[in-house]
Amino acid sequence: MNTKKSKLSKPLLLLAAAPVLAYVPAGAAQEGEAAEDGEKAWDQIVVTATRREEFAQDTPLSLTVLPETELEKRGAEEFLDFARQIPGLNVNETNRGAVDIGIRGIRTLTAGVGGATVGYYLDEISVSTPNGTPLVATFDLNRVEVLRGPQGTLFGEGSLGGTIRFISNKPDSSAFSGRLKARYANIEQGGAEKSVAGVINLPIVRDSLALRVSGQVQRNGGFIDNVAPGFEERDINDHRINSVRAVLGWTPTDRLTITPSVTYQDGRFRGSAGETLIPDPLNPGAFVPIGDLQRFEPGLTDERNQSEFVQPSLVVEYAFDGVQFTSASNYYDSELAGVGGILGRTNEIFTQEVRAVSTGDGPFQWVLGGFFKDQEAATTINFVTPGFSLFIGNTTNLKQLAGFGTLSYTFLERLTLDVGGRLFWEDVDETAIQDTVIPLPPPLPPFEINSLAVGGGENTHFNPRVNLSYDITDDVMVYFSAAKGFRRGQVNPIDSSLPFVPEGVPQFTSPDTIWSYEGGLKSVFWGGDARFNVAVFYLDWNNIQIADAIVLPGPTVIEFIRNAGAARSYGVEFDFAWQATEALYFALNGQVSRAELAEDLPNGLGADGDELPTSPSYQLNGTVEYSRPIANGLEGFLRADFNAVDGQLSAIGAPDALARSDSYVLVDLRAGVEWDRIQLHLFAQNVFDERAQFSFDAVNDFEIIRNQPRTYGVELLASF
Repeated sequence: MNTKKSKLSKPLLLLAAAPVLAYVPAGAAQEGEAAEDGEKAWDQIVVTATRREEFAQDTPLSLTVLPETELEKRGAEEFLDFARQIPGLNVNETNRGAVDIGIRGIRTLTAGVGGATVGYYLDEISVSTPNGTPLVATFDLNRVEVLRGPQGTLFGEGSLGGTIRFISNKPDSSAFSGRLKARYANIEQGGAEKSVAGVINLPIVRDSLALRVSGQVQRNGGFIDNVAPGFEERDINDHRINSVRAVLGWTPTDRLTITPSVTYQDGRFRGSAGETLIPDPLNPGAFVPIGDLQRFEPGLTDERNQSEFVQPSLVVEYAFDGVQFTSASNYYDSELAGVGGILGRTNEIFTQEVRAVSTGDGPFQWVLGGFFKDQEAATTINFVTPGFSLFIGNTTNLKQLAGFGTLSYTFLERLTLDVGGRLFWEDVDETAIQDTVIPLPPPLPPFEINSLAVGGGENTHFNPRVNLSYDITDDVMVYFSAAKGFRRGQVNPIDSSLPFVPEGVPQFTSPDTIWSYEGGLKSVFWGGDARFNVAVFYLDWNNIQIADAIVLPGPTVIEFIRNAGAARSYGVEFDFAWQATEALYFALNGQVSRAELAEDLPNGLGADGDELPTSPSYQLNGTVEYSRPIANGLEGFLRADFNAVDGQLSAIGAPDALARSDSYVLVDLRAGVEWDRIQLHLFAQNVFDERAQFSFDAVNDFEIIRNQPRTYGVELLASF
């Protein structure tokens, strides 16, 4: 569309790309220019999905943008509060406080595979791992961007299926401001939700230096009851999340901006949201939940998981004539402790990225950058019981260098060709140790088994992309893209006591790769009152990394990661929004797709044509909102949201009767009034008290994970 021809020169008439938010008050523009006279009062959502600022409706790829106003309208307190409402995005809570994410059916197929398939960014740093990606608190975020399809060119390894970006608000040195938010809700058959959040923006030197500090305290009372005799307890899956962020914005000159920041989050999680399964007495071979929102948990009622991270960063930006230069230095340190302290995971990451982006108005535009990453991730299991102790430790060290760039040229003011690529080199080393001790009757010494396994490898990979877009009119754009994504290779440490490398065990697993082909249309019509976006995609995934094992004499079990099989994913995504009147708004968006294996997997895990887990055949989301003035400056609104999801597999290789969930529809209602700078919201979530099965867990516990029951409450928001 024609907004590309000069940087954000003509404000967007409608919301951002597919599917975007359902409600935006007039004048709530974010990072965009004020609306011109006579234009519609739609929010002008600006994204940086291409590493340059542009309106999302002008970005030729399928993406979802949730700005701060929409996160508040959804009552989002953390990532899971909105993740399952975004078409194509699927999540499993692998450990309390951490999630495994997939987009368009592309996700980790077997437990124990060390690379994530979706990039997960906190501002400038990727913190995604397959079993330890944190749940991010959402207060004082400027927006969340969900980019579908491989994003390896600009966002690197791990963005195999797509990328999720949490982008925080920046300080404003022009004026003092702040906001407060308080929430209380009751969970039927459970405890209470309580949260308090606040942010203050302090100008220190007007138009030059400002400090922004925000914090959130969240408590969830849980809704699962333990019915094990002697350990009965209600609401054992309660949790709390505390977070704080401080950002200093310094603009010593009109060209130079320096932004140091630090984010800290601490989450404490107890129990599981799963119902324990038992054999069905009326149907041999089948299993049923032990009871509604009940689990059998003998001896572990005080099991607690802790997820904690700190992220300091420094971003320096300098505006040359025609070029914007950015240096982003980031450190991320996280710790996940679970199963009563038995399981521990740590993750330390340092990244440095520098990039230059053209800012002129000419037909030729470019992005050029370099990237360095140094990461150490460790997992420990320390289990001690009378008569037995087991310690397992695994440490991975990774260093990565990459160069990336894109070039685009606009022909005849309407046809734009964009090509790019990313060349990276990485080196991975891994060490695994195991110590087992079994006491024997005196005077015999304890029976002890020790093992040490080491391994390493390096590889170089190139990921190209090409995108062709055409502005049919100022309000209608079509595009086609082809892009390659990758997930880094994995080391298989080999036991140093073995005189040979077992046949079939690779010392280094190659990266798995994906080619994505996407065509789409983005349009604004009915005089700017409606938007319709649609994307058709096909993904070809090869050399999939999966967990495997062999048994040697002894017996000795060798667990390893290998490349095996292929898969494909194809479908249609759409987004429709219509401002029918000044007061009435409709939105409908969704995805119809199929993700399946294209080759047999080893050990009977899956066959050609089998459905991939967490890839429902359809997802639909809709919103209806009515808003209007009431009296004396009082504004009111009524809003209804629904989320419909087809049944899906939770895990590959699990029995279909257990792993396949039923389809479900969740409905939320919200009403509110606003007077001056004070808002009062009443809400009811899961109005019909639907019992949705989010996943099936046969690894940690034999259980199905449920959604939260009907919840209703009140929110108070105030700004100053």
